[in-house]
Amino acid sequence: MKEFYFLIIGFILGLAFYPLIKNYLLNKITDKFTDNKKVQQDILKEIYKSNKENNILTIDILHKKINIPISNLLKILSKLISLNYVYLSDNDIRLTNKGKEEAKDIINKHRLLESYLFEKTSTKLKDIHKIADKKEHLFNEEQIGIIKNELSNPCIDPHGDILDENILDENITSFSKVITLGYCQENEIYIVKHIEDEPAEIYEHLVNLDLAPFDKIKIIKINKDYISIINDKGKKIDIVHFYANNIFVNKIEKNEKIQNYFDFLLNHEIITLNKLKLRNPGLIVGLSFYIRGIQRQRLMELGFIKGNVVIPMYNNSITDDPRAYKIKNSIISLRTEQASKIYVLDLLSLNNINQEKIKELINV
Repeated sequence: MKEFYFLIIGFILGLAFYPLIKNYLLNKITDKFTDNKKVQQDILKEIYKSNKENNILTIDILHKKINIPISNLLKILSKLISLNYVYLSDNDIRLTNKGKEEAKDIINKHRLLESYLFEKTSTKLKDIHKIADKKEHLFNEEQIGIIKNELSNPCIDPHGDILDENILDENITSFSKVITLGYCQENEIYIVKHIEDEPAEIYEHLVNLDLAPFDKIKIIKINKDYISIINDKGKKIDIVHFYANNIFVNKIEKNEKIQNYFDFLLNHEIITLNKLKLRNPGLIVGLSFYIRGIQRQRLMELGFIKGNVVIPMYNNSITDDPRAYKIKNSIISLRTEQASKIYVLDLLSLNNINQEKIKELINV
C-alpha cells in the first residue's frame, strides 16, 4: 500500500515540476548546441583571418588560439571538413569558398552588433567587442535585417571597419596603404582608419585619449618614448609606441586647405566646452566621436555642430554641474560629461581675425 502512495505522490510531483524539468533540459540542449555552434564559427573566423593574412595555420597554432581540448578541436575540424567549409593543404588549414562565405557572414554580424551596442545602448566601449563576440552566433537573418533597418543600414563599425567584409575584399587595393601609427613620419597628415579593440585595456586607454576612427591627425614629433600628434579637433595627444601598434592610418596626400587648418590649430588653443569661461563665445571645432547615438543626434539638432558659436551663460549655483549654454538663441543645459566632449575655440582669445574666415578654415 505504501508503495502505491509513493507512486501517486511521485506522479503528482512529476506533473507539478514537469514544466521546470522540461525547460531545464531544453536550456541544456540549447546551450550545448549554441556553444558548439559558437566554437565552430570562432574556428572559421580564426582560419579566415589567418588565410587573409597569408599566414600558415597548423592544428597546433589553431589549438593555441582556440581554448578547447585538442580532441574536441579535431572533432570539430573533421565536421567542418565534411561540411565542405575547410580543407588541409600541406598541414595548412584553409577555407573553401563556402567556408569563406560563412566566416564573412559571422564577421559581418559581429560588426553590426558592435554598431548597435555603440549607437543604441550605454554599454561601456571596452565591453562592446566581448558582448558582440558572445551574441553574434544567436541571430538569424530576419533579426539581422531588423537591426540594420533600426540603424539605417550602417556602413562602418565603431572601430572603423567596413561592415560588409565582401566590400572590403573588392576594394583590397584601397586598404593596402594602411599602416600602423608607428610607421608614420613627422609633419605628415593621416586619417585614422581603424583602432584595434584588443587588448581591451589598450583600447580603453586610446578611447580615453579621445582618439577615434575618421580623425585626421598630424604627426608633431616622434621620439624614443612616444609619438606626439594633434587631431582635427585641436587636441594634442602623446601615444607610447607600444599603443601605436593598435592604431591604423592612411596618409593624406598634400592638401593646402588641410595643412592650413592644422597650422591654425597648432597656433591656437582649443579647449573643451566645459573649460570655456562664462560669457565667452566659443566657436565649435568638433564633437567627439564617442558622443553616441541619441545623445549625439540631440546635440546636433540643438545646434552643436562645427562652425556654430556657443556661450556659457551661468553655472549651477551649488555644484557648477550642469551648466547653461546659449546656442542659436536657445538656452541649453549640459553636464560636464557632455560638454567635455565638445571642442571649442575661445573667440575672445583671437586678435582681429575674421570669424567667417575661421569658419571657412575649419570646414575642411
